Amino acid sequence: MRNAWIVVAGIAIVGFAVAVLVTRERSQPLTFTKSSSGTALARGEPVKQPSEAPAKYPHDDSVVQDAAPQRDFHEELKNAEDLWEFAASVLAEAKRGNGAAQYYLATALYDCQAFDQMYFRDGNRHRTYDEAMQNAVKRGGINWEYVSGVFKRCKRLVEAKETPFGNPDDWMKASSENRNPLAQAQTAVNIAWKAHFEGQADRARDERDEARRLAFEALRTKDPAALVLVGDVASVLDPRQGADNPHEWVWLLAACERGLDCSRKSTWYQFRCSADSKCQPYENGVVDVVRRETGSRFLELERRAKELNAKLDQDQFDDLGI
Repeated sequence: MRNAWIVVAGIAIVGFAVAVLVTRERSQPLTFTKSSSGTALARGEPVKQPSEAPAKYPHDDSVVQDAAPQRDFHEELKNAEDLWEFAASVLAEAKRGNGAAQYYLATALYDCQAFDQMYFRDGNRHRTYDEAMQNAVKRGGINWEYVSGVFKRCKRLVEAKETPFGNPDDWMKASSENRNPLAQAQTAVNIAWKAHFEGQADRARDERDEARRLAFEALRTKDPAALVLVGDVASVLDPRQGADNPHEWVWLLAACERGLDCSRKSTWYQFRCSADSKCQPYENGVVDVVRRETGSRFLELERRAKELNAKLDQDQFDDLGI
């Protein structure tokens, strides 16, 4: 699993970006925030520009607070047909200091940056839609329909010379400072990777400590989506390799057990299977991928995931192996 998925918000240049994340991969992982999967085609309608100026980032106190029902930004992002429209729809909430809005705004911007780098960028030029699809096919194992969906979701953002949405790194930082657990966990991933490549021992130690602090902060919410990212932190901080470093699988299984959407329609599964030709129509989702990838080790990983959740339930954070 030390491969590509999660992008780092700063380190990954793109932070999640690329995902570059999609690169939130592991090589030097550009981390990639799990973001939405391919989607319905863009409607082709002209998209309304935000009516207000870009505002001072990452927080604008001049925006008047108003009472409004709590929004499910995750579902909105997942179902968005045009990520420019999504970004425009959450911008005001992000300026108000809403940590969730800041996190999902950063994620949308990162994701499009990441896919731009992966599929649509050719040196200093952008590939056309047809060129990008041909490139995806040539790379082998890439689900061109998935890439096509992402292209249509990100088209306006990647083609725009300027946007009114600000820098995703700033939004992610603001969200983490507002104690959004997903932003804290993603920031912990980025810092863990920074420590991994740090040349100065003292600085690397401080960075590892900070990554752990943020990871524990995120875990206190017991948000299953944060668990997946904390699994990345644990994996990066553990010097062991391969099967000796099973953190990501264990934490992913634990998150599924705690209620994370791990179905075939989940963003994790859709993203994974966009480039994994081994995914099969009869698979039910994430757990089947883990079972296929780990073989005889699966039952042991499943047992460890249950133990991890039991420790979380008892707030035994120091015993989680991070």
